Amino acid sequence: MKCQKPFGVEILASILSYLDDADLSRCATVSKEWSSVSLDLKWSTVTDLVRLLHALIPLTQGANNVYRFSRTLGPADWKRFEPTAARVRHLRYLQDATTSGRIHPQSFQDIGFTRLRIDILPNLRTLAWGIDPIHSVLFMHPGVRVFVASFTTMQVLALPNLFSNVAIRIPQLKTLDLRTSVPVNTIQQDFIRLIQQLPGLESINLPPNYLIDDCIDALSRLSQLKKITLSSQGPGKLADLPASVATPSPGSFPSISSMTFSLPFAASTRLIYNLSGCRHLEELGIHSTEFGSEVSIHDLLEAICSSAPSVKKLSIHPKIQFPHEDPKITLPFERLRPISNLTELTHLSIHYQHALTLSTADLAQSLPHLQSCYLNPYIPNLSNPLHLDSLIPFARHCSHLRELGLYLSASEEGVSLCSNPPAFRSLVTLDVGNSHIEDHLPVALFLAQLIPFRCVITTQMTVVCGGGEENGDGGKTNCDHCLCKACSRHQQCWAKVQHMVEALVRWRVEERRKARAEIREEFARLHPPLGQLQKENADAQIANSDKNDELSNVPSIIPSPQIPSLQDARLIPDHDDAPRQSSSQPPSIEPIPKFQFRDIVTAVLTGTSSWPGMIVDPKNTASLMLRTEPPNGVDGDDMFLVRFFPRGDYAWIPSKDIKRLPNDEIEAFLEEPYKKSEEILHAYTIALDPGEWEMLTEERLAAEREEGEGSCPPHLKKRRGARRRSGGAVGSGLPVEGGVNGNGKGVVNSSSPAPHQHDLSLNEEAQKVRKWRCGLQKCFLTPKSPPREEDMPAMADIFTTIENFPNMKPEYLQFSKLAKVMRLISSLEDGVLPRDGEFRFRSRATKLAEKWHYPLPTTSTTQAGVASTGS
Repeated sequence: MKCQKPFGVEILASILSYLDDADLSRCATVSKEWSSVSLDLKWSTVTDLVRLLHALIPLTQGANNVYRFSRTLGPADWKRFEPTAARVRHLRYLQDATTSGRIHPQSFQDIGFTRLRIDILPNLRTLAWGIDPIHSVLFMHPGVRVFVASFTTMQVLALPNLFSNVAIRIPQLKTLDLRTSVPVNTIQQDFIRLIQQLPGLESINLPPNYLIDDCIDALSRLSQLKKITLSSQGPGKLADLPASVATPSPGSFPSISSMTFSLPFAASTRLIYNLSGCRHLEELGIHSTEFGSEVSIHDLLEAICSSAPSVKKLSIHPKIQFPHEDPKITLPFERLRPISNLTELTHLSIHYQHALTLSTADLAQSLPHLQSCYLNPYIPNLSNPLHLDSLIPFARHCSHLRELGLYLSASEEGVSLCSNPPAFRSLVTLDVGNSHIEDHLPVALFLAQLIPFRCVITTQMTVVCGGGEENGDGGKTNCDHCLCKACSRHQQCWAKVQHMVEALVRWRVEERRKARAEIREEFARLHPPLGQLQKENADAQIANSDKNDELSNVPSIIPSPQIPSLQDARLIPDHDDAPRQSSSQPPSIEPIPKFQFRDIVTAVLTGTSSWPGMIVDPKNTASLMLRTEPPNGVDGDDMFLVRFFPRGDYAWIPSKDIKRLPNDEIEAFLEEPYKKSEEILHAYTIALDPGEWEMLTEERLAAEREEGEGSCPPHLKKRRGARRRSGGAVGSGLPVEGGVNGNGKGVVNSSSPAPHQHDLSLNEEAQKVRKWRCGLQKCFLTPKSPPREEDMPAMADIFTTIENFPNMKPEYLQFSKLAKVMRLISSLEDGVLPRDGEFRFRSRATKLAEKWHYPLPTTSTTQAGVASTGS
């Protein structure tokens, strides 16, 4: 019997991602599956070109750490290198610590002369090059989406040729990052020509000195440009900034959603005012090159409120200089009041030379959607400090707040123990910076009432004086300044607060658990289980059958005294993210449903990981699915109909495999997209607000019904064979009817044959459709026989015949499995099908499969689907 896998490939990849290259090489020897995952992780991101080329042919090290090939390259070397080359997704060849050496120019020439194909690394998506930029042309191909180039003034003569190759070889480039100190007037025409030839550009990073009229005008015409970053990273110099910032024309930047730039406040204000048409700007970062006055800060915020009222992420970081001129100087709240008009803000970060005078009540009430808020926590406020009770407005109004940074004066004046204060529900980090503190005990008692379990209190000692000597870490030593000594003492005191608060919150959670346990015991004592009551009543009726005149009217359920429910017996205020032990619900007379319609949940199907979806009403899905009741043999009260995102598939799921999905978990999932498929990220994005997705899905289905393109009924979907008895997977279409497996989940019944299966075996048209499917599958989907170029015209004729076939019935599609083959063809990678650009096999297959409403398989199941397709 075949052993079931303990976990999927994605979980295995997540575990192995913590290993280094040497350990990954050892893991590759465990099994074939481990080998594939380990080698993908090892070669996915290459930061050392020497190590990559050493897998092609041995290298010899020369003078100045320069490497060259030890012998002449041959076709056998390139054939052996192909599996490794196919695994590379990101290549960095920059002059930094991650590079072990440089490649000799002659070796690059050898690569260009001997390579067997244009795309040496066919699946490369990110190309970052900073040593001899012209050699990066060897690794360019249409599949590259991100290009990073770092060059100096010594390489300016090679830039026109480089820009020309980028425009020709990477026409679908999405992100362009140029890091250079070359003046813009030297390469202005070539750069503008490059921008004009990249219409699909979505993100660009430039030095700030490129803000000239012609460059801004070229960028403003890009219809898909979403993000602009003008920073001084790399060799660029802020001293080269132009005297005046270019003014965009009205209607410029139609799709811009994020801008970050390093400019003086006056220039930033003018630029933002001229972006008045960008009402959809959501992210704005200003890293000014000057200190900034009160008036300049106020004018900047007014410009943001006027031109970008829907901004969600705002960061203002002017230049800060130590030591401070006068620690008692502050920035009044009146200068910051325009922030209150940005009601959609979710992330706010303000750093300033002087302390901020804040009104936390007005700020928190005006910005209820805040998730991250840092308001200059590292600059001491000696004239008008905030006390600890200033945290209460944020706890009361900002329920989604996860990160908060403030300068607080934790003295006894602002510490008061409340009987039932509002508590933070989602807070993860409380950054107190250089906050003043005198006694850690009352502060810990106060904060234990506000912050949830596992919230971390962080501090950071910044340099607030000019005394002392520089140490090797960039800090100060031997400093006798009073402020430095006080900051060090405060930091130690806050560490004690963190330790005590953690203990107090843990004690509070344990007390809450004990209180709940006592309530459950009392509830169970006063409400015996229903089955026990019925048994006692039945025994009493049998034992006293001779007294039926007196006891014939004995009720089957003894009425119990009325006591408050568990929901009303909450003795201690709760925090959503405090840990809870799993415990069975107390027995009740009437079952209470666990989920409501339109609840956002994650559900688990047999053989799949949890997937986001929504509880739906079966009565509203009668036109979309055949079965509107739970499968036979299962308790209907414990089964819920789940509609999965983003495809809209349905499945009956038992309640034990369903879990509610709150918004904070969705946002936390989306904040860490590393090594997660695009489909699962899309599903979680829809889960945040499924309203628009539902509307678009219904409009699409209505339009298809009006056009007469009837979808294949659910009872005609492909049924799994007897050898594949696992439940339906999200990636391959979820089952909505049939029997019940061992876990009680609704799965497709594999024992009964599909309707009309035997009748269609004698149907001439059905046999014709099946013959077309066999020809396409044999040519395109045979694992050991790749498609041949000479067969492509014949396959194109088959596609044309299928597209013009007037009598394609759902029964024919089920009998021939043609729709599944079309979906598998559409999911093939670039370069697999010869002459695909001429005959457009994949796009035509996609249109046919969408017309027949066959679900798209995930990448991990594509090969399995190829193997399982019948002949």
